[in-house]
Amino acid sequence: MRMLRRLMAFLLSVSLMAVFYVFSVMMENEETKRTDEFVVAADAAPLKPIAPLQSSDARQLADAFGLAFPLPEGFQAGQVSDGVWHTYPTRQITLKGSQATVRGIRPAAAAAALLPRDAVFTASASALMGYPMMETEAEGRTLYAFVTQDAAFLLIPHASAEASGYQMMSPDN
Repeated sequence: MRMLRRLMAFLLSVSLMAVFYVFSVMMENEETKRTDEFVVAADAAPLKPIAPLQSSDARQLADAFGLAFPLPEGFQAGQVSDGVWHTYPTRQITLKGSQATVRGIRPAAAAAALLPRDAVFTASASALMGYPMMETEAEGRTLYAFVTQDAAFLLIPHASAEASGYQMMSPDN
């Protein structure tokens, strides 16, 4: 008799646990289990296609490129166009100044599209727009590059001995 009571108590406790388990599963809210609520950085929106733009107005170029870029000293003209890097859309900008040419591309993952072949970049003591610059010797002159969170830029001085100034240009948002 005593063994039968223990067996009944055990079965009652197991059935009570099973009822609570089923109840908790039925009351579970799927919205509270979402794992994407804690994502730190979302994917960037894809670039919308634009018509190629050539202009001597830096503001138009900034709006077309969509990000801040270094405007070379003695800015003369520039162009913004769409491109493709490994099947992903890119936006490219070329700015010609009296002292240097600036080439940029976004997204930053496409930075290799700007760089000369077989160039080996090393750290530079300079920074531009708050980002450290890298330098390499190519084509008989020193080229500089830097990468922001959203874009990459290559600075090509016209004469290696001359220093050049840059002004930050950003789009109207």
